[in-house]
Amino acid sequence: MDPVSPELARALNEQIALLARKLAGGDDPEYRYAFTCESGCGDIVSLSLVEYKAAGGAWLDGHKPAELSD
Repeated sequence: MDPVSPELARALNEQIALLARKLAGGDDPEYRYAFTCESGCGDIVSLSLVEYKAAGGAWLDGHKPAELSD
């Protein structure tokens, strides 16, 4: 996928999460959504809403900036 700015990826993911919460079963921990990696690489990250919220965003392994890591 083409690269996107981290800010655009975050905005897109927030909209995905907002819409997913409105859907029936949106908080089902088994249901996964296609989020955009917030590193800016543009790749897809498959996460449940619970995982997205717990991580504070969506990143592929090794893509989360050090300053945001636990």
